[in-house]
Amino acid sequence: MVASLETFKGCTIKIVAKGSGFNGLSTSLLGKVRKIELKTVAESDDWFAINGLAAIENLFFDDSYRLYFRIIPENYVIVTRPIPFLRKQVSSNSDDRVSEYIRVWINLTKAITKDSGIKFIPRINFKTQTPIR
Repeated sequence: MVASLETFKGCTIKIVAKGSGFNGLSTSLLGKVRKIELKTVAESDDWFAINGLAAIENLFFDDSYRLYFRIIPENYVIVTRPIPFLRKQVSSNSDDRVSEYIRVWINLTKAITKDSGIKFIPRINFKTQTPIR
């Protein structure tokens, strides 16, 4: 479904290797590249998870990253830019410096991994204020 959507928009899509922090690359005819993270929503549409340090870093800091929510059984796709989407979903009681804290946490995790050889596979669960469906 996502491949059909991207092809309809005149883009080519390529599946990428596991561990890259996203599922695919979409390239427009003009050469603009978007990183695509696909999430399938079947029953629970009030949360989603992002796994891995690269994916979490892309989610918070890469403007070319897109979240594609495939809604089943209705069979439609919602495309969102994650940075504005997350800002709207994070509780208004939350500290405004969440992105800053995430950046520090990512840098510390990378340093610990590099210095110790311990591999971290983090996961972030997002509970949405408004259901995705």
